[in-house]
Amino acid sequence: MIATIVGLIRRSYRQNVPIVLVADSGFFDQKLLAYCEKLRIGIIVSGKMYDDIKEFISATPDERFEGYTGAGNTWIFTECGGRRKSWDRFYRVIYTKPIADDCSQVLFDFARPEMIIYTNIGLDNEITRSILARHDEKRSHISLQAIITTCHRRGRD
Repeated sequence: MIATIVGLIRRSYRQNVPIVLVADSGFFDQKLLAYCEKLRIGIIVSGKMYDDIKEFISATPDERFEGYTGAGNTWIFTECGGRRKSWDRFYRVIYTKPIADDCSQVLFDFARPEMIIYTNIGLDNEITRSILARHDEKRSHISLQAIITTCHRRGRD
């Protein structure tokens, strides 16, 4: 299905158009990530919160976290490179956690849904270069906030 849609877009529009697949954790699979690389498309996919990730986040110093407000919520986030044990390559991994909801109410720890995002966007690859080339200004990177916002908006297209 993905190959068919990507082929249709590239035949009908332009061969080098940047394409980004945004998916929830039901699609979290190394084979899908690798397939998107093969098709030269970006992917932003929610990952699963494994114990080793929880341990890494718990050990991360507070100064490595940043905050931003988007989609009516306030979030903290940090990033690292990551891969699952059976994977053959690393991806960009972003950890997010809301700290206040759209009513500016601070959330208790148990009510804060943590999220892990895996992406190939922002790495030194063809899809990142094609996205950056589409911007008039001279951007040198794709912001974490842009990736997080895109992930949070999945399904609203």
